[in-house]
Amino acid sequence: MKFKFNFSIGIFIILILFVFCISCAHREDVKVNCDSTEVILSTSEHDLAFGIQYIYKDTDLIILLKRGHEELDDSILFQKKILEPSLLSSIRKISIDSLNPLYENPCIVGGTEIYLIVKKGAKQKLIKLSNYHHPVFGELIELINQNVPSEFKINYDKQELIEKYKDCDLVK
Repeated sequence: MKFKFNFSIGIFIILILFVFCISCAHREDVKVNCDSTEVILSTSEHDLAFGIQYIYKDTDLIILLKRGHEELDDSILFQKKILEPSLLSSIRKISIDSLNPLYENPCIVGGTEIYLIVKKGAKQKLIKLSNYHHPVFGELIELINQNVPSEFKINYDKQELIEKYKDCDLVK
């Protein structure tokens, strides 16, 4: 049996698919957004699966308790709208491909460790900050600390991290 392609039917199908995609892109309940940027932050690698996560997406800051089991619901511990256009712009400008998986001060073992999952559209990357101040993510951590109750503040001292990095002979 030989199939013959009808050009007008093909154009019609493409046109229908195009209209469907355009109409879905404007609906809020459809989660396809190439410009969407989200940062998930935790203070331990373990917390990325179950534990406390800080999620910053667009203007939303959410602190979530991940249960780590499909039968247990995650719990929102804190939620707040934060309008910080300069930070949001800085995060959106970051190219995921340019991010290293590890930023560290090799002179310090232990100390301040922050784990981030950066999601942009369909791409995502896991990043670890180990006793290191990253300008954009440091700004995000400071923004989180300015907007959350004391029990959710992240132990992060920007000035101390910068000074200790400058004093490290292994990075000079």
